Amino acid sequence: MRYSRQAGKWTGQPAWVTALRQTTLFGGIVEARHTRALRLPAQTVLGVERTRATFLSYSKQDQANFTAGLRTLLEPGSRIDLVQETFLAMAPAAT
Repeated sequence: MRYSRQAGKWTGQPAWVTALRQTTLFGGIVEARHTRALRLPAQTVLGVERTRATFLSYSKQDQANFTAGLRTLLEPGSRIDLVQETFLAMAPAAT
């Protein structure tokens, strides 16, 4: 089973940001980005992946298969180098 449902490439921003920018329901938008290099234990990476909405939408069998597959890729006790990217956009309601 292919676990990614994404058909295209990753974009630089979430799709909902364009809608937020174009609507008249909100005032001025504040946007912020943050990027940080991290080194996390393999068990933490596995735990994070198992709490994502995509994972939680899988059937119980697919969750078990995904977890087993990821465990085979991550060596027990190892540390994983990664880059955490965070994006925030918010706006007050228009008056």
